[in-house]
Amino acid sequence: MSLSDEKHIKELVARYKTGEATPAELQALFGLIGEDRFEQLLEQDMDEEIERYLSSGNTKQTQIRKPWRRYFAAASIFLLLGTGIYLHQRSSTPGKEKESKTIATATDVEPGSSRATLTLADGKVIDLNNAVNGAIAGQDGIKIFKSKSGQLIYQIQDQGQGQPAAGEVSYNTITTPRGGQWQVILPDGSGVWLNAGSSLRYPTRFSKDGRHVTLTGEAYFEIARKINPGTGKREPFLVMTENQKIEVLGTHFNVNAYSDENVVRTTLLEGKVKLSASQLSASIELKPGFEAVLTDQHFKVAEADTQAALAWKNGDFIFDGQDLRVTMRQIARWYDIDIIYQDMPDKVLIGGTVSRSNKLSAVLRALELTGKVKVKTEGRRITLSR
Repeated sequence: MSLSDEKHIKELVARYKTGEATPAELQALFGLIGEDRFEQLLEQDMDEEIERYLSSGNTKQTQIRKPWRRYFAAASIFLLLGTGIYLHQRSSTPGKEKESKTIATATDVEPGSSRATLTLADGKVIDLNNAVNGAIAGQDGIKIFKSKSGQLIYQIQDQGQGQPAAGEVSYNTITTPRGGQWQVILPDGSGVWLNAGSSLRYPTRFSKDGRHVTLTGEAYFEIARKINPGTGKREPFLVMTENQKIEVLGTHFNVNAYSDENVVRTTLLEGKVKLSASQLSASIELKPGFEAVLTDQHFKVAEADTQAALAWKNGDFIFDGQDLRVTMRQIARWYDIDIIYQDMPDKVLIGGTVSRSNKLSAVLRALELTGKVKVKTEGRRITLSR
């Protein structure tokens, strides 16, 4: 392939990514699918992505090469080079892709950003997005800081002075709206990343009785190891959701516990966690690389796709054989939109990757290019149909 051909293809991809591609350019771009020159460029980019993932040390070789090769072999694949978008239609027939419908961008929706509110123990609410960097509050001998990078950091200032009286515990709650996310460093040094539409309730100072927090929505945890000076043993960290308790000894894990999802999904990356449910007498333990799905008061443990589980934290959506309605709930939370279904089957499977930094129109175009759904936009109301 000549340099001019490569440049032309990359220009078409770039215009698609920014939403500037005309219908003729879209037709030209998708007309390249299946041609050797296009596949060579995709394969080169694919190998670069594989090596980048492998060199990061976060993903096993078998976890990357198999799905990428499968996507590449499908005639309906579409890949935006570099950090772009690709979606594929499973079991599609070459040459049968439906022409993409042009989606209006005049009132396009921006992606979510760092937005959250902090509710203090006295009921005061602080808009973290508009708060100045530096110290924003103090209570119970704790200083609360907002960093330049958008973190909320709790620091013990007096090593014991100004603590609440025995038996009293002060709680703060950090809440992210739809279209928002935030990171908080708890008083013990544990880090928590909150996804859109989530909240975390936690004490301003962890007591000798243990470390307990309550989660709604989705969060990724990196728990600091802490030794109890009295017993010399590791002090557990408890994460409570509506129907589940997670006991942590020092580990990295993700919890998806949205109220509008049918399951609670816990994915373990490092360390060890013990899970129990409110109506189950027995508990289970997870090993790194596995996930537990709680549904109808029953745990199902299986090997996890950790890359997909942490996609939201790393700036992507990953939909590998995922139901369209689950996909749209994730998109709706991030872009703060409403979804309407018209004559859609109960279950439609799609696959692919979409960057969370794209505007909504680019994401919706990618969905239409699967050939499984038509999209109509009216402001923040999105209608999906066959």
